Amino acid sequence: MSPRARADPATAKGVPASDFPRESVKLSYDGGAMATVTSLRTDWERAVENNRPEDALTALKGLQRLEPKEPRWPHRAGETLRRLGKHAEAADAFLRAIELYHTQGFEARAEALAKSVLQLNPSKADLIAEIRAMPTPSGPASPFLAASAKMRAAAPTRPSVEPEAGAKPK
Repeated sequence: MSPRARADPATAKGVPASDFPRESVKLSYDGGAMATVTSLRTDWERAVENNRPEDALTALKGLQRLEPKEPRWPHRAGETLRRLGKHAEAADAFLRAIELYHTQGFEARAEALAKSVLQLNPSKADLIAEIRAMPTPSGPASPFLAASAKMRAAAPTRPSVEPEAGAKPK
């Protein structure tokens, strides 16, 4: 590894701060230990590989502090919490991820994750409709999505795909 890659921006002399990668930003977490995005990602990966979900959650909390607009971290935290049986906390983490995915324009991913929330908390039945009604980064909520949500809500059931008895195959 080159000396520049190991240099700390706070102590590097003569090297502009803009030359250091984003991962070199440090954060104090869990009792003052210093961590970077790269080291936290490594910690998270190791914890997952070694089946240590509590350690994985600690790393994910640090990643969420360092990259608060990154939806992957609350999404992964929600998955870990769900595996631990902490369904209410998992739903909260998923809701944070849904909001971040949506604000970044990943509406389909937000809707897919909303289905996980519905499995954990059926009382959130209107969540997908709320997501579709939220303004997108490019402007107001899509009128097409709002209209399709109304049509789906009004449809009594899906039509049967099985042929009727006695019907001839085409």
